[in-house]
Amino acid sequence: MTGVKIAKGGAGHSGLSPPALHWDGSTRLRLGVRWALSADNLQWILLKARNHKGRTKWQPVSYISTNKAVLRRVLREEGVELCPDGERALNALNESFREWREQQHG
Repeated sequence: MTGVKIAKGGAGHSGLSPPALHWDGSTRLRLGVRWALSADNLQWILLKARNHKGRTKWQPVSYISTNKAVLRRVLREEGVELCPDGERALNALNESFREWREQQHG
C-alpha cells in the first residue's frame, strides 16, 4: 500500500500556517488549524498547537502505535477537524504504524 512520506526540506514555516506537509524544525503533518501528526520510532504522535507567551508551541496529546483506525478514533475523540489536505494525507498513510515506519526508513 502506498503511504505518505513526511518530507524534510523546503522553506520553513512557523506559527499556524495553512495545513500542509512541510518542514518547520521537526517533521509534522498538519491535519488542521491547530493539529498536527508527528512520529518517532515507536508511534504516531498527535500534537496540538497552544499559544505560550505569544509563540506557538506544539504539545503531544496522544500516542498511537497500532493502526490508522485507532488514529482516526483518537482524532474523533479529541475533536480534530481535518482540513482537506490533512484528510487526503491521512487517507494516504499506511494502515499500520509499523508499515508506515518501514516505508519511511526503507
